[in-house]
Amino acid sequence: MQNEYWGLIGLVLVVLGFLFMVWQEKRKMKVDPKLMSMKIQAAERMILFLERIKPENLLPRIGFEIHYLELQQRVLQEIKQELDHNVAQQLYLSTPVWEKIKWAANTTSASLMHNISSYAALQDTKQIVVQVLQHQDEEVQKSIGEALQAIKDEVHKNF
Repeated sequence: MQNEYWGLIGLVLVVLGFLFMVWQEKRKMKVDPKLMSMKIQAAERMILFLERIKPENLLPRIGFEIHYLELQQRVLQEIKQELDHNVAQQLYLSTPVWEKIKWAANTTSASLMHNISSYAALQDTKQIVVQVLQHQDEEVQKSIGEALQAIKDEVHKNF
């Protein structure tokens, strides 16, 4: 008879545990409107960041009246400043999404450094930029595209 009580107590604990988990999930589903707004703003900011570091948007913004070494330096500086400016947004994004954003920034920086150096013999920065844009690294487009998609997927999943 005592075993039956222990069995009943165990069953009650399992049911209570299950009900607690259901309650927790329902509580999580009630999203604070302010938090939801901040998450959407973070996603918007990071989409803008990724659009700004696309080579076809970044290089013309830097300009062509500089030496190719300065172009390299400015590319690194622009991407780093953009990322630093948005670093707090990671609070509102999942870790995998933030990692994809950083991967896109690092891939873009490394690719542009390599490609600018590859065309340094041209001497004219405008010609270098044209060549870099015409022969863009697929990895850059892929990394930025995947980061953009990850942000969109997260927003659609949560809202």
